[in-house]
Amino acid sequence: MAAAAGASSAEKPSVLVLGGMGMIGRNLVKYLVDNKLAGFVRVVDKRVARFADMSADHQAAMDGTDEVPVETMQLDLATEDGAEAAFLTEDDTPMDIVFNLAAETASGRDAARYAQGAEVARLAAKAAVASGAKRFVHVSTAAVYKANKTPANESGPIAPWTKVAEAALAAEEAVRAVADLPLVIARPSTVYGPGDERGLMPRCVCALAYVGGTEPMKFLWDGGLRLDTVHAFDVCRGLWHMAARATPAAGEGAPVYNLSSPEATDQAAIAAVLKEVFSIETGFHGSVVSNIARVRMDDAVADANDSHMAPWLAALKAAGIRHSPLSPFIHKELLFANHLAVDGSRIEKELGFKYRVPALGAPAVKDMVARAVAQGIFPAAAQGHDLGLGANPAK
Repeated sequence: MAAAAGASSAEKPSVLVLGGMGMIGRNLVKYLVDNKLAGFVRVVDKRVARFADMSADHQAAMDGTDEVPVETMQLDLATEDGAEAAFLTEDDTPMDIVFNLAAETASGRDAARYAQGAEVARLAAKAAVASGAKRFVHVSTAAVYKANKTPANESGPIAPWTKVAEAALAAEEAVRAVADLPLVIARPSTVYGPGDERGLMPRCVCALAYVGGTEPMKFLWDGGLRLDTVHAFDVCRGLWHMAARATPAAGEGAPVYNLSSPEATDQAAIAAVLKEVFSIETGFHGSVVSNIARVRMDDAVADANDSHMAPWLAALKAAGIRHSPLSPFIHKELLFANHLAVDGSRIEKELGFKYRVPALGAPAVKDMVARAVAQGIFPAAAQGHDLGLGANPAK
């Protein structure tokens, strides 16, 4: 518990980041610390930093600075006691801004794990109201929209097409049901950047299997399948923009803002980036082969994951990496012909936000992978070929 929360909030806001050890959370904390935006930051998660596979710069952010003290707390936010404890300060001064990132974002979990997300959101929202928090920015996902090649804006039809998205929608409904909550909702598209494990990184891991060979890395369907993206840096900036400039409201009146790069991302763009980053050939299976795979998707996914896992494990072993949170596994839900096309312009028009990474490109993906190489969770070479992305840490 920190007395600093109340003392500092008169000058700069106190910030509570729930689920702050995750990919977006760690980048958000670093953004707040680096830019000296908060007077005090509290990070709450079920994990502790030393077991969260943090890079050195993210760990440094969690340690805070003299100007921006950071406190980390390990709590179970699925319990009422845990949720209430997240908001407690020694002088009972409320946390000014709450970012709720506490959600299950991995595919393939059981129903109970996903259902818990709505309860976590509800308890956090209730605790925020009881404590007097001024802003509650709830982070959902743009995958709640109906799959369509036409970009969805914030009033687009809702039809989540993954279990993660279904859980995210349930969490949105849970926070909207809490009276008097000063709510803003964010819906990012696929997030990539430092600390990525589940966005574009699995495809980067798959790409290792093709380094130094002649076989192309082939995607199901075709290059026109939309899979819109947004860089983590823009997500963090966008969330802060919402907290500072959006007008929060409870219930159905709560404003919603998509976060998605202005330039569309499709499979052709992703393939082109992987080709440049890993010096491999890429291609597409097309509709005939892909529709055959769709009928027996479980088998197709198992075959693909097996073919990518062996080279990944071999590269890890050759690099002397004993543990990595990364994997080539891509859940079957993400491999059907579902477009993720997102219009992220409302935040620009209404709040004056500007995306700094307007399109997916090789430099940002190279940086993401190079950071993982330097962290020692991504091999610096595959099949005896150096990736040219730096060296793994000395053992």
